[in-house]
Amino acid sequence: MCQWGMRQSAELENQMTSVERILEYTRIEREPALESPPGTLHQVLLTQILGVKDKKPPKEWPQNGTVKFQNLFLKYNNDEGPVLKNLNFHIESKQKVGIVGRTGAGKSSLISALFRLAPLEGKVWI
Repeated sequence: MCQWGMRQSAELENQMTSVERILEYTRIEREPALESPPGTLHQVLLTQILGVKDKKPPKEWPQNGTVKFQNLFLKYNNDEGPVLKNLNFHIESKQKVGIVGRTGAGKSSLISALFRLAPLEGKVWI
C-alpha cells in the first residue's frame, strides 16, 4: 500500500511539472516583427555596424508554399520496422506549427523526413 502511494505521489509530481511547463510557455512574449522600427538600437546595429540593409528574404524568394506528407513511412534500419507509419498531414502557406511530444514520439524523425535525411516511402511535397 505504501509503494502504491509513493508511485502515485511521483506520478502527480510528473503531471504537475507538465502543467508548469505549459503555463510557462503561455507567458512567453510574442516574437518581434520582422523589421525593427527605424532608430531602435537593433536597427542601428544592423544597418550601420553590420551593414545589413534588410532582414527580409530576397524578392525572388518564394512568397507562398505548403508542406504535405502523404502516406509517409520512415525507417532508419531495413531490419527494423518503420518509426513513422502512414503519416498524412498538410501545412498551409504561412501557417505556424509546433512539434511537441514525449521522448521517442517521432519529433526528430519528422524533421529527418522533411529534410530527407533517411530513406522514405511515400511522398513529401514542399
